[in-house]
Amino acid sequence: MSNVIGVRYCGGCNTTYDREAAVKQLQELLPDCSFVIAEAGKRYGAALIVDGCFCACTSTLTLAVPKDRQVRIGGFEDVNFARDRLRELFSPHRKE
Repeated sequence: MSNVIGVRYCGGCNTTYDREAAVKQLQELLPDCSFVIAEAGKRYGAALIVDGCFCACTSTLTLAVPKDRQVRIGGFEDVNFARDRLRELFSPHRKE
């Protein structure tokens, strides 16, 4: 499975949360993965859904990534969780 992660951002109504900085932090923690903007209908090894608040309003309807391979974060406090979950998804020992 490809280590490409499609990133989908929320609308950005929470101006106190730098969503792109959170993704850059994940990129540094996961140097073997590539992060790209998720395109509708395109398959990726996983999807990172970046919400800026508790509303979880980021649309995933057009993603071609199964729900069990979508990781949702809502702030910097979720970065370590996302790192661990993405490592698990890309583990060579994972059973599909």
